[in-house]
Amino acid sequence: MRFFKLSGAGNDFVAFDNREGRLPTGDRRSEWIARLCARGEGVGADGALILEPSAVADIRMRYHNADGGETDMCGNGIRCVARLTHHLGVAGPTIRIESAIGTHTAEVLGGDRIRVTHTPPEVQERECAMELNGISHRADRVLAGVPHVVIEVESDDPSALGEIDVGSLGPPLRRHAAVMPKGANINWLWRDTDGTLHMRTYERGVEAETLACGTGALSCAVSAALRHGQTSPVTVITRSGHRLSIHFARDGETFHDVLLEGPATITFTGELGESLLP
Repeated sequence: MRFFKLSGAGNDFVAFDNREGRLPTGDRRSEWIARLCARGEGVGADGALILEPSAVADIRMRYHNADGGETDMCGNGIRCVARLTHHLGVAGPTIRIESAIGTHTAEVLGGDRIRVTHTPPEVQERECAMELNGISHRADRVLAGVPHVVIEVESDDPSALGEIDVGSLGPPLRRHAAVMPKGANINWLWRDTDGTLHMRTYERGVEAETLACGTGALSCAVSAALRHGQTSPVTVITRSGHRLSIHFARDGETFHDVLLEGPATITFTGELGESLLP
């Protein structure tokens, strides 16, 4: 069985062309994807992208986190879907993609860049106090297809973001009472004097820090706009060092005309061995 490996700004995915409907469904699919995404014994990935037919667009994207659970959206993943759809000859440089949260238009730009429309994010709560081990983390909660928490690192020292113990703080904050029962992705944001944002993310479903998060970058841009009046476009530098560009229009706490631009590449293709077949 043929698979593709893709990277969206350091978020890595295993992907399958399932337009003929040969992959398993339901719990069997989730269990299989968890085996595929396991590093060391599987292909290894932050998640899985499944391309399926769509009645309203060129392709339908279904996304599963590394634990096998299906979720509604992945900002880096949808750019990778656009890259693969174009590579397979399903569509030209302008691609319509159906996701669980709507229909998106992607454009294949020069080099490795892809720009895609995103549904408007929803500001759920501003400056929410999330208490953990006697420390109050001042957070903005944003729904960007999936739930996010943005915690700003308030320091003049650029190294402050790198000193955050994401591996220890991520799990309890991701399951904090303020975001349950669904939980949330936890983002730490440091804002440079020129307005460039630097971020790190602990992703639910992956249950680890990832090198990038597209919807997390969008959430960080929203938080910076609310707190600092940051205007579009916003440059966000991910843990991998890749740059994402977030474009938006804003009316108060309402955001619209959202675009997410960044790299998306096919890193390799392969055939699954017998132990990884569904």
